[in-house]
Amino acid sequence: MNEQPGSLLFGGKPDNSGSGGYHAGGQYLKFDALASFRLRTVKLYAGSAAYRTIELVDAIGVLRATRSAYVPAGESNMELNFDIIPGNNYLLTVSGTTDLWRSTSGVSYPYVLGTVARITGCSAGASYYTYFYDWEVEVGGGTCASTMTPVVVDVEVCSGVDEALSLRGFEVYPNPNVGQFNVTIHLLNSAMVEFELIDPLGRKVLYERFTAPAGEVVRELDGTRLPPGIYVLNMRMEGRVFQHRVVLEQ
Repeated sequence: MNEQPGSLLFGGKPDNSGSGGYHAGGQYLKFDALASFRLRTVKLYAGSAAYRTIELVDAIGVLRATRSAYVPAGESNMELNFDIIPGNNYLLTVSGTTDLWRSTSGVSYPYVLGTVARITGCSAGASYYTYFYDWEVEVGGGTCASTMTPVVVDVEVCSGVDEALSLRGFEVYPNPNVGQFNVTIHLLNSAMVEFELIDPLGRKVLYERFTAPAGEVVRELDGTRLPPGIYVLNMRMEGRVFQHRVVLEQ
């Protein structure tokens, strides 16, 4: 299906002016979606260069979309492309490495994005604004499905039932790589996890199955004997499949 561009809106706190500091994490912004829209980008202020995973969680705790990307130190825009349907009390948060700026002055809720969304507060309280500045929102573009099935560049989260997920983060790094790479997952609860790496011809070339404890789990996968190409890493847990594109180079 062809994507048609929509109109762009900007909102949220525009920058990190005022007092604040780099924060260790664990907090979120809460917002309501009054209409369907795409959250294209947010501005981040990072105290250090690292991979960050931004997550969209709905009101009942279901992880609706996630995006991992390398974020340089300083100011940068991170592309999300989260397709969001109407609903209240969405949460936007960071899993794993944070070290992102949190404002403690010049904060005034709600932040309104036209007629499609409003940012209503922060988990730390009304005097705080965490992490996600200058939201870029697209309205009226693309082809929207009747249910939320987000595809966010190289991470696809597929969920068939509205049931709280243990998964709170899924990262692959370095990516691209020369065959050896790490997979990091963040779990609320212990779970059985399966990894399978699929080559460009659809063949399973690596497989692991293990019980992962709650918290952050890092697994090193070795594909040094595999030819260069674009592979797909499937992670299976709790009856669902999560995918990440992995690029192997010479």
